[in-house]
Amino acid sequence: MVDLQKPAVNASGTPRWIKALLAGSLALNFAVIAGAIGMVATFDGPPPPDGGMPGVGGFVRSLNEEHRREFGDAMRGAFDKRPSRETFMADAQQMITLIRAEPFDSAAFQSHIETVSQRFEDGRRAGDAALIRIIGGMSSAERQDYADRLEKRLSKGFDKDGHKDDFKPR
Repeated sequence: MVDLQKPAVNASGTPRWIKALLAGSLALNFAVIAGAIGMVATFDGPPPPDGGMPGVGGFVRSLNEEHRREFGDAMRGAFDKRPSRETFMADAQQMITLIRAEPFDSAAFQSHIETVSQRFEDGRRAGDAALIRIIGGMSSAERQDYADRLEKRLSKGFDKDGHKDDFKPR
C-alpha cells in the first residue's frame, strides 16, 4: 500500500523540492559572487557628492547645453569600438574563472584586472582631453559664464537638486 503522507522521492531518495531548493540557493550564491566581483573590479571609491563620475563629472555638468552635447559626442567618438555589455560580462566571467583556478595564478589575475582598468583609464583620459578642448575653444565671455556656473556648483557641493537649471539629462 502507498503512504500518501510521504513526499514523492526520486531514485536517489532525496525529495525533489530539496533538490530544487539547493539548486536555487546555489544559483543565488553564484549571482551574488559575480555581482561582488564586478563591484570590486570597477569600484574606485564612493561617488562624488553630485553622483557623477569622479574627475570631470561636475565640470561637465557645469557646461552649457551645447558644450555638454559636444562633450558627449566627443566621448562617443573617442573609441573605435566601445566595450559592449557582453564584453563586461565576459570580463567578469574570466575573472571568476581565474579566481577558481587551481593553483591560483596571481600574475594572470593581476594582468586581467590591469586590462579592465586600462579600459576605464582610456575613457577617463578621453574625457579629460574633450573637456580641455571644449574649454580651450570657448570665448572669454563663455569661459567667464562657465566659471560662474562652476563656482556656484562648487559652493553648494555639486548638489544636483540645487542646480536643475544647469543640468538637463537627455
